[in-house]
Amino acid sequence: CKKSFTRRPHLEEHMILHSQDKPFKCTYCEEHFKSRFARLKHQEKFHLGPFPCDICGRQFNDTGNLKRHIECTHGGKRKWTCFICGKSVRERTTLKEHLRIHSGEKPHLCSICGQSFRHGSSYRLHLRVHHDDKRYECEECGKTFIRHDHLTKHKKIHSGEKAHQCEECGKCFGRRDHLTVHYKSVHLGEKVWRS
Repeated sequence: CKKSFTRRPHLEEHMILHSQDKPFKCTYCEEHFKSRFARLKHQEKFHLGPFPCDICGRQFNDTGNLKRHIECTHGGKRKWTCFICGKSVRERTTLKEHLRIHSGEKPHLCSICGQSFRHGSSYRLHLRVHHDDKRYECEECGKTFIRHDHLTKHKKIHSGEKAHQCEECGKCFGRRDHLTVHYKSVHLGEKVWRS
């Protein structure tokens, strides 16, 4: 091709382009490339995230973890479709809840102040924040909770109990949600945001 190089290694790497050889293997998968540049472009496109899930927006550090997430989390057949916007979901109840966005329906009514909510979770949060609806108190520190299971989780802080163990690495956690965050971020490579 008449191209010239000042250094022999550059010439040798260029000569590969004229052959069928692909000596540069991707660090993340089994694919091979003729040049370092082609390998780098491949890795940037397919392996060096973040890669967002088109369905839920979660981000992953490589396409393998994204693919596993989609198969495990969103893998079921989506048979219920919103006739207004076309969004498809797996469960009829999920579609029913989704339709409230379009209809403006808010079936969860607060008996104290009259405010209504689209979702039960929003209603429960409202009660906790605005009406101090906290029925379960920790005898150890006085902290109160709206749900008994939250008090039970909280009590483990005082006892030092760590009942939730990671099956991958053996690390123990006092709360299941902390184990879940650990597993997703450390072993699945998901970007998990804590509030």
